[in-house]
Amino acid sequence: MYLERTGDLFTCSADAIGHGCNCQGRMDAGIATMFKEKYPAMFEEYKSRCVSGDFKPGDVFFYRSSVSQLPHVVNMATQKDLVGASLDNIESCCEKILDNYVSWDIRRLALPCIGAGLGGLDWEDVREVLQDFFRYSDLEVIIYHKP
Repeated sequence: MYLERTGDLFTCSADAIGHGCNCQGRMDAGIATMFKEKYPAMFEEYKSRCVSGDFKPGDVFFYRSSVSQLPHVVNMATQKDLVGASLDNIESCCEKILDNYVSWDIRRLALPCIGAGLGGLDWEDVREVLQDFFRYSDLEVIIYHKP
């Protein structure tokens, strides 16, 4: 299922929240800075995967939060560098999410407008990809727009 809402991604009631990120081990701009701040252990593991080359464009890194009040995190490698997301990478991430969400035990995933901020993509193009992947899925994917 695919839905869109206006609100704060970090206060939603999803099982997991996700975001698009680079493969350089950096979360220094945009919404990524909030993920880095709220999930310091996730950031360290993400950075380690990037340095070792284990997190490549199109990959997904699922982080299971050990803090009960925080949702889990789905890091989506939408771009290799700090800018330049691609629809191909977003599609690959979506496929991996669909292949794994049951084993991750999540039923509701909240996302910002991935790839359309610092990633540089047109939101309408990204929206179409996300709708195509999740419209008929049992996974509820909710896009959160800033208020």
